[in-house]
Amino acid sequence: MKKTRLQQSDLEVSCFCLGTAEMGASVAKAEAFRQFDRFLEAGGNFIDTAHVYNDWVPGETARSEKVIGQWLKASKKRNEVILSTKGGHPRLETMEISRAVPEEIKKDLEESLAYLGVDTIDLYFLHRDNISLPAEELLAVLEQAKREGKIRYYGCSNWKLDRIREAEEAAKKNGFSGFICNQVMWSLAVVNEEQLTDPTLVLMDDETLEYQKQTKMNTMAYTSLAKGYFSKKIAGKAIREPNASLYKNKANDGLEVYLRRLEREEGISPMAASMAYLMEQDVVTVPIISFSSMGQLEEAIQASGTTLGKARMETLEVLRRG
Repeated sequence: MKKTRLQQSDLEVSCFCLGTAEMGASVAKAEAFRQFDRFLEAGGNFIDTAHVYNDWVPGETARSEKVIGQWLKASKKRNEVILSTKGGHPRLETMEISRAVPEEIKKDLEESLAYLGVDTIDLYFLHRDNISLPAEELLAVLEQAKREGKIRYYGCSNWKLDRIREAEEAAKKNGFSGFICNQVMWSLAVVNEEQLTDPTLVLMDDETLEYQKQTKMNTMAYTSLAKGYFSKKIAGKAIREPNASLYKNKANDGLEVYLRRLEREEGISPMAASMAYLMEQDVVTVPIISFSSMGQLEEAIQASGTTLGKARMETLEVLRRG
């Protein structure tokens, strides 16, 4: 599997990142262990999680981090993994109340370290913003954690561009290292933004992408395959809600026609095209992909070597704009 160096860092990561949002719940522990082992065997090394993952299932909290920690302990492969996690997400029952405050961020970080069973997290994200606080105050917490050796680098997830700019200025002013990565909702599929059920999610847009090109800020793209929208459509499978409403639009209809042709005439699957669309951006972009089965993981491993080239990328961009 190809590797890429995250800019502004010494982190050399696999071309796609293994997502773990359902590990420990709908993806059982044994299946999760198999995925981790196979991912590393195939040359992968980048695993992403969050302190809140699987808290939507009643009972135990932080299941994903705990499963990863158990696997790292059993496999003794910590040194083979670039590990990212996120903290500061609101409680799911009170999403309107921000937890991106210094004391809660510190609490989440300490718990993440304990659950993962590691001394240092390679890349730590603020999972949500808190616009009631200066970005400088939030960065100071992360910079302190970096000085203490608890994290190596840090980034933002679901932050809007004006706040990312504010954070950049705060970093320059205070001599902080600053955000090196933005974890954002982005895929080949065009999203009907008004259909998002979580208003705190932030989509990649043209202005943010241009800013990241200029500043060499890396991207990690979540929901990077649009939950299989194109693969399912082209395979003749039903698209369930909320995905049907989220992705049904003229642009995606046009993309579907083109993807069918790519698969029919050139053997490029919808998954391969969707992954390559992100990997071939002008800014370093790593798609995060979660799998419910080993078969899906195997398909992604095979697809990860696909390249589209300039002409196909230009066609996709034209189609995305409807």
